[in-house]
Amino acid sequence: MNRWSGSVLLTALFLFSNVSAFAMPQFLQLYRSDPFRNPAQDGCITCHMSPEGGDARNVFGQAFERAGEQITPMLRAQFPDRFIVPVSRQATGLVMHFSDPGNKQVVIESGGRMTLVDLDRKTVDGTPAATPGAAPPPATAASTAAQASERANIPVDGYAREGAFFGSNVVNLPVGKPLRAGGVDFLVQHRFSQDIKSAGFGGLFGFDSGATVAYSGRVGITDRIAFGISRSNYNNTKTIELNSSFQVARQGETSPLTIQARAGVEGQQNFHIMHRPFIQGVFTRTFADRVSLLAAPTFAFNTRNEDTFTPPSLIYGGEFNNTQ
Repeated sequence: MNRWSGSVLLTALFLFSNVSAFAMPQFLQLYRSDPFRNPAQDGCITCHMSPEGGDARNVFGQAFERAGEQITPMLRAQFPDRFIVPVSRQATGLVMHFSDPGNKQVVIESGGRMTLVDLDRKTVDGTPAATPGAAPPPATAASTAAQASERANIPVDGYAREGAFFGSNVVNLPVGKPLRAGGVDFLVQHRFSQDIKSAGFGGLFGFDSGATVAYSGRVGITDRIAFGISRSNYNNTKTIELNSSFQVARQGETSPLTIQARAGVEGQQNFHIMHRPFIQGVFTRTFADRVSLLAAPTFAFNTRNEDTFTPPSLIYGGEFNNTQ
Protein backbone atom coordinates (compact mmCIF):
# COMPACT_ATOMS: atom_id res chain seq x y z
CA MET A 1 0.00 0.00 0.00
CA ASN A 2 1.49 3.35 -1.07
CA ARG A 3 1.36 6.58 0.90
CA TRP A 4 -1.48 8.09 -1.16
CA SER A 5 -3.86 5.14 -0.74
CA GLY A 6 -3.11 5.03 2.99
CA SER A 7 -4.07 8.67 3.38
CA VAL A 8 -7.35 8.08 1.57
CA LEU A 9 -8.17 5.15 3.86
CA LEU A 10 -7.45 7.17 7.01
CA THR A 11 -9.57 10.05 5.73
CA ALA A 12 -12.49 7.71 4.98
CA LEU A 13 -12.29 6.10 8.43
CA PHE A 14 -12.27 9.54 10.06
CA LEU A 15 -15.33 10.68 8.13
CA PHE A 16 -17.32 7.54 8.88
CA SER A 17 -16.40 7.68 12.55
CA ASN A 18 -17.62 11.28 12.73
CA VAL A 19 -20.89 10.40 11.02
CA SER A 20 -21.48 7.61 13.55
CA ALA A 21 -20.53 9.78 16.50
CA PHE A 22 -22.75 12.69 15.55
CA ALA A 23 -25.68 10.70 14.12
CA MET A 24 -29.09 11.98 15.27
CA PRO A 25 -30.63 9.73 17.99
CA GLN A 26 -33.79 7.85 17.04
CA PHE A 27 -35.88 9.75 19.61
CA LEU A 28 -34.70 13.11 18.33
CA GLN A 29 -35.69 12.03 14.83
CA LEU A 30 -39.19 11.11 16.09
CA TYR A 31 -39.45 14.32 18.08
CA ARG A 32 -38.45 16.59 15.20
CA SER A 33 -40.91 14.84 12.89
CA ASP A 34 -43.83 15.30 15.32
CA PRO A 35 -46.32 17.94 14.10
CA PHE A 36 -46.89 19.22 17.65
CA ARG A 37 -43.27 19.54 18.80
CA ASN A 38 -42.14 22.72 20.50
CA PRO A 39 -39.26 24.19 18.44
CA ALA A 40 -37.84 25.77 21.59
CA GLN A 41 -37.18 22.29 22.94
CA ASP A 42 -34.53 20.66 20.78
CA GLY A 43 -31.37 18.67 21.25
CA CYS A 44 -30.28 15.99 23.66
CA ILE A 45 -31.54 17.90 26.70
CA THR A 46 -35.07 17.18 25.52
CA CYS A 47 -34.69 13.62 26.76
CA HIS A 48 -31.51 13.64 28.89
CA MET A 49 -30.35 15.40 32.02
CA SER A 50 -27.43 17.21 30.36
CA PRO A 51 -27.31 19.13 27.05
CA GLU A 52 -24.62 16.77 25.74
CA GLY A 53 -26.76 13.68 26.30
CA GLY A 54 -25.40 10.22 26.96
CA ASP A 55 -26.36 10.32 30.65
CA ALA A 56 -29.54 9.34 32.51
CA ARG A 57 -32.84 10.33 30.99
CA ASN A 58 -34.96 13.04 32.55
CA VAL A 59 -38.65 12.73 33.50
CA PHE A 60 -39.75 13.18 29.91
CA GLY A 61 -37.25 10.61 28.65
CA GLN A 62 -38.45 8.10 31.24
CA ALA A 63 -42.07 8.67 30.20
CA PHE A 64 -41.01 8.18 26.58
CA GLU A 65 -39.51 4.79 27.49
CA ARG A 66 -42.69 3.76 29.34
CA ALA A 67 -44.70 4.68 26.24
CA GLY A 68 -42.75 2.11 24.25
CA GLU A 69 -40.47 4.80 22.76
CA GLN A 70 -43.43 6.20 20.86
CA ILE A 71 -44.86 9.72 20.92
CA THR A 72 -48.49 9.20 21.95
CA PRO A 73 -51.36 11.65 22.49
CA MET A 74 -51.12 11.03 26.23
CA LEU A 75 -47.39 11.82 26.19
CA ARG A 76 -48.07 15.09 24.37
CA ALA A 77 -50.78 16.07 26.86
CA GLN A 78 -48.61 15.22 29.87
CA PHE A 79 -45.72 17.46 28.74
CA PRO A 80 -47.19 20.71 27.35
CA ASP A 81 -43.73 22.36 27.56
CA ARG A 82 -42.38 20.06 24.86
CA PHE A 83 -45.44 20.00 22.60
CA ILE A 84 -47.83 22.65 21.38
CA VAL A 85 -51.27 21.05 21.07
CA PRO A 86 -54.76 22.55 20.65
CA VAL A 87 -56.55 22.79 24.00
CA SER A 88 -60.28 23.27 24.59
CA ARG A 89 -61.55 24.24 28.03
CA GLN A 90 -65.14 23.00 28.07
CA ALA A 91 -65.90 23.81 31.68
CA THR A 92 -64.27 24.61 34.96
CA GLY A 93 -61.76 21.86 35.69
CA LEU A 94 -62.34 20.07 32.34
CA VAL A 95 -59.66 20.40 29.64
CA MET A 96 -59.50 18.56 26.30
CA HIS A 97 -56.10 18.08 24.65
CA PHE A 98 -56.43 17.40 20.90
CA SER A 99 -52.97 15.85 20.75
CA ASP A 100 -53.57 13.64 17.69
CA PRO A 101 -53.06 15.09 14.17
CA GLY A 102 -56.35 13.59 13.00
CA ASN A 103 -58.21 14.49 16.21
CA LYS A 104 -59.15 10.82 16.56
CA GLN A 105 -57.61 10.60 20.02
CA VAL A 106 -58.38 13.15 22.71
CA VAL A 107 -56.90 13.45 26.19
CA ILE A 108 -59.49 14.69 28.69
CA GLU A 109 -58.10 16.22 31.87
CA SER A 110 -60.35 16.59 34.91
CA GLY A 111 -59.32 17.07 38.51
CA GLY A 112 -55.67 16.42 37.68
CA ARG A 113 -56.48 13.05 36.09
CA MET A 114 -55.95 12.42 32.37
CA THR A 115 -58.03 9.98 30.34
CA LEU A 116 -57.26 8.92 26.76
CA VAL A 117 -60.37 8.66 24.55
CA ASP A 118 -60.01 6.90 21.19
CA LEU A 119 -62.88 8.01 18.96
CA ASP A 120 -62.22 5.39 16.28
CA ARG A 121 -61.96 2.42 18.60
CA LYS A 122 -64.50 3.84 21.07
CA THR A 123 -62.30 3.09 24.03
CA VAL A 124 -61.44 4.94 27.24
CA ASP A 125 -57.91 4.16 28.43
CA GLY A 126 -58.07 1.04 26.28
CA THR A 127 -61.41 -0.17 27.73
CA PRO A 128 -64.51 -0.30 25.49
CA ALA A 129 -66.77 2.61 26.36
CA ALA A 130 -70.46 2.09 27.11
CA THR A 131 -73.01 3.67 24.80
CA PRO A 132 -74.88 6.51 26.56
CA GLY A 133 -78.35 5.39 27.56
CA ALA A 134 -77.62 1.74 26.85
CA ALA A 135 -78.64 -0.87 29.38
CA PRO A 136 -75.80 -2.39 31.42
CA PRO A 137 -74.52 -5.71 30.09
CA PRO A 138 -76.34 -8.69 31.55
CA ALA A 139 -74.60 -10.60 34.27
CA THR A 140 -72.83 -13.64 33.00
CA ALA A 141 -73.61 -17.08 34.30
CA ALA A 142 -70.16 -17.20 35.90
CA SER A 143 -70.68 -13.95 37.83
CA THR A 144 -74.17 -15.03 38.92
CA ALA A 145 -72.81 -18.35 40.13
CA ALA A 146 -69.98 -16.56 41.95
CA GLN A 147 -72.44 -14.26 43.74
CA ALA A 148 -74.60 -17.23 44.72
CA SER A 149 -71.52 -19.02 46.01
CA GLU A 150 -70.53 -15.99 48.09
CA ARG A 151 -74.01 -15.82 49.63
CA ALA A 152 -73.91 -19.55 50.34
CA ASN A 153 -70.57 -19.18 52.11
CA ILE A 154 -71.88 -16.55 54.54
CA PRO A 155 -72.00 -18.28 57.94
CA VAL A 156 -75.52 -18.56 59.38
CA ASP A 157 -76.15 -19.52 63.01
CA GLY A 158 -78.99 -22.01 62.85
CA TYR A 159 -79.53 -21.68 66.61
CA ALA A 160 -79.83 -17.88 66.71
CA ARG A 161 -83.62 -17.99 66.55
CA GLU A 162 -86.61 -20.20 65.92
CA GLY A 163 -88.84 -18.57 63.34
CA ALA A 164 -89.75 -15.13 64.64
CA PHE A 165 -88.61 -16.03 68.18
CA PHE A 166 -85.11 -14.90 69.13
CA GLY A 167 -85.47 -15.94 72.76
CA SER A 168 -86.34 -19.26 74.33
CA ASN A 169 -89.50 -17.94 76.01
CA VAL A 170 -92.42 -15.59 75.43
CA VAL A 171 -93.03 -14.40 79.01
CA ASN A 172 -93.01 -17.82 80.74
CA LEU A 173 -94.09 -19.87 77.72
CA PRO A 174 -91.35 -21.91 75.94
CA VAL A 175 -91.27 -21.47 72.17
CA GLY A 176 -89.44 -24.65 71.17
CA LYS A 177 -86.15 -22.94 70.33
CA PRO A 178 -83.36 -25.54 70.46
CA LEU A 179 -80.03 -25.14 72.21
CA ARG A 180 -76.81 -26.35 70.61
CA ALA A 181 -74.48 -28.77 72.41
CA GLY A 182 -72.50 -26.84 75.01
CA GLY A 183 -74.72 -23.78 74.67
CA VAL A 184 -75.93 -21.88 77.73
CA ASP A 185 -79.18 -19.90 77.98
CA PHE A 186 -79.82 -17.63 80.99
CA LEU A 187 -83.19 -15.93 81.48
CA VAL A 188 -84.36 -13.29 83.96
CA GLN A 189 -88.15 -12.85 84.24
CA HIS A 190 -89.67 -9.91 86.09
CA ARG A 191 -93.20 -8.74 86.76
CA PHE A 192 -94.94 -6.61 89.37
CA SER A 193 -96.92 -8.51 91.97
CA GLN A 194 -99.90 -6.12 92.19
CA ASP A 195 -102.68 -6.23 89.65
CA ILE A 196 -102.44 -3.23 87.31
CA LYS A 197 -106.19 -2.65 87.19
CA SER A 198 -106.71 -2.73 90.95
CA ALA A 199 -103.62 -0.59 91.62
CA GLY A 200 -104.81 2.21 89.33
CA PHE A 201 -103.10 5.55 89.00
CA GLY A 202 -102.68 5.92 92.78
CA GLY A 203 -100.50 2.82 92.88
CA LEU A 204 -98.78 3.80 89.63
CA PHE A 205 -100.45 0.82 87.94
CA GLY A 206 -98.53 -1.68 90.02
CA PHE A 207 -95.09 -0.07 89.87
CA ASP A 208 -95.27 0.70 93.59
CA SER A 209 -95.67 -2.96 94.45
CA GLY A 210 -92.95 -5.51 94.93
CA ALA A 211 -91.57 -7.53 92.04
CA THR A 212 -91.87 -11.20 91.23
CA VAL A 213 -88.58 -12.41 89.81
CA ALA A 214 -87.53 -15.73 88.31
CA TYR A 215 -84.03 -16.78 87.29
CA SER A 216 -83.58 -19.74 84.98
CA GLY A 217 -80.82 -21.33 82.96
CA ARG A 218 -80.45 -24.08 80.37
CA VAL A 219 -77.46 -26.08 79.19
CA GLY A 220 -77.31 -27.99 75.92
CA ILE A 221 -76.07 -31.53 76.40
CA THR A 222 -76.41 -32.39 72.72
CA ASP A 223 -77.96 -30.55 69.79
CA ARG A 224 -81.29 -32.14 70.76
CA ILE A 225 -81.20 -32.57 74.55
CA ALA A 226 -81.04 -29.77 77.14
CA PHE A 227 -81.47 -29.52 80.90
CA GLY A 228 -82.60 -26.48 82.87
CA ILE A 229 -83.32 -25.13 86.33
CA SER A 230 -85.47 -22.21 87.48
CA ARG A 231 -85.98 -20.39 90.79
CA SER A 232 -88.91 -18.02 91.50
CA ASN A 233 -90.19 -16.06 94.50
CA TYR A 234 -93.80 -16.07 93.29
CA ASN A 235 -96.13 -15.53 96.29
CA ASN A 236 -93.12 -16.20 98.52
CA THR A 237 -93.32 -19.89 97.60
CA LYS A 238 -89.61 -20.16 96.68
CA THR A 239 -90.43 -22.40 93.75
CA ILE A 240 -87.68 -24.44 92.07
CA GLU A 241 -88.25 -26.14 88.73
CA LEU A 242 -86.10 -28.80 87.12
CA ASN A 243 -86.81 -29.49 83.47
CA SER A 244 -85.47 -31.21 80.39
CA SER A 245 -86.26 -30.90 76.70
CA PHE A 246 -85.84 -33.04 73.61
CA GLN A 247 -85.90 -31.49 70.14
CA VAL A 248 -88.08 -33.82 68.07
CA ALA A 249 -88.00 -31.81 64.84
CA ARG A 250 -87.38 -28.38 63.37
CA GLN A 251 -89.46 -26.75 60.68
CA GLY A 252 -87.86 -27.24 57.29
CA GLU A 253 -87.88 -29.50 54.28
CA THR A 254 -88.58 -32.62 56.33
CA SER A 255 -91.03 -31.20 58.89
CA PRO A 256 -93.79 -28.57 58.68
CA LEU A 257 -93.49 -27.82 62.41
CA THR A 258 -90.89 -27.30 65.10
CA ILE A 259 -91.65 -29.86 67.80
CA GLN A 260 -90.10 -29.99 71.25
CA ALA A 261 -90.99 -32.40 74.08
CA ARG A 262 -90.48 -31.12 77.63
CA ALA A 263 -90.78 -32.73 81.05
CA GLY A 264 -89.90 -31.70 84.57
CA VAL A 265 -90.94 -31.21 88.13
CA GLU A 266 -91.30 -28.19 90.37
CA GLY A 267 -91.35 -27.93 94.14
CA GLN A 268 -92.20 -25.15 96.53
CA GLN A 269 -90.26 -23.94 99.56
CA ASN A 270 -86.98 -24.90 97.94
CA PHE A 271 -88.35 -28.27 96.85
CA HIS A 272 -89.56 -29.38 100.28
CA ILE A 273 -93.30 -29.44 99.53
CA MET A 274 -95.77 -29.58 96.67
CA HIS A 275 -93.82 -31.58 94.11
CA ARG A 276 -95.58 -31.13 90.78
CA PRO A 277 -94.33 -33.07 87.74
CA PHE A 278 -95.40 -32.04 84.26
CA ILE A 279 -95.08 -33.06 80.64
CA GLN A 280 -95.41 -30.63 77.77
CA GLY A 281 -95.31 -30.54 74.00
CA VAL A 282 -94.34 -27.35 72.13
CA PHE A 283 -95.44 -26.99 68.49
CA THR A 284 -94.29 -23.94 66.49
CA ARG A 285 -95.22 -22.97 62.95
CA THR A 286 -93.55 -20.04 61.17
CA PHE A 287 -94.99 -18.22 58.17
CA ALA A 288 -92.81 -16.16 55.78
CA ASP A 289 -90.00 -16.10 58.36
CA ARG A 290 -91.76 -13.26 60.22
CA VAL A 291 -94.89 -14.63 61.90
CA SER A 292 -94.75 -17.59 64.28
CA LEU A 293 -97.60 -19.32 66.10
CA LEU A 294 -97.16 -21.91 68.82
CA ALA A 295 -99.26 -24.27 70.89
CA ALA A 296 -98.06 -25.96 74.09
CA PRO A 297 -100.42 -28.66 75.46
CA THR A 298 -99.38 -29.30 79.07
CA PHE A 299 -100.22 -31.94 81.66
CA ALA A 300 -99.29 -31.07 85.28
CA PHE A 301 -99.88 -33.25 88.36
CA ASN A 302 -99.60 -32.76 92.10
CA THR A 303 -98.43 -36.16 93.41
CA ARG A 304 -98.60 -35.15 97.11
CA ASN A 305 -102.34 -34.38 97.12
CA GLU A 306 -104.65 -36.62 95.10
CA ASP A 307 -107.47 -34.09 95.46
CA THR A 308 -105.39 -31.51 93.67
CA PHE A 309 -105.20 -32.31 89.99
CA THR A 310 -104.60 -29.78 87.29
CA PRO A 311 -106.66 -30.81 84.26
CA PRO A 312 -105.02 -30.83 80.85
CA SER A 313 -104.62 -27.32 79.49
CA LEU A 314 -103.79 -25.90 76.10
CA ILE A 315 -101.53 -22.88 76.01
CA TYR A 316 -101.08 -20.93 72.82
CA GLY A 317 -99.22 -17.81 71.76
CA GLY A 318 -97.69 -16.02 68.84
CA GLU A 319 -95.20 -13.38 67.80
CA PHE A 320 -94.65 -11.10 64.82
CA ASN A 321 -91.07 -10.16 64.00
CA ASN A 322 -90.45 -7.16 61.75
CA THR A 323 -86.66 -7.44 61.67
CA GLN A 324 -84.25 -9.65 59.84
